[in-house]
Amino acid sequence: LKVNAELRYTNVDQKFSGFTALLFLPVPPISVPANAQELDTWTPRFSVNSQVTPEVMMYASAARGWKAGSFN
Repeated sequence: LKVNAELRYTNVDQKFSGFTALLFLPVPPISVPANAQELDTWTPRFSVNSQVTPEVMMYASAARGWKAGSFN
């Protein structure tokens, strides 16, 4: 029987600056202020496996996923 526990650290720095233009309208582009965010998290993973016979191995795994967000 083998038991594994893992912990991963993720750090994301995001920066956004730009503008939005309204096409076909007689108005100037709308300026969007610069924006930044720093996101970080720890994500765990656990697994257990057992070699039942030379031909058969059983395992179970559980993990938590994470994806960085975006700007609204």
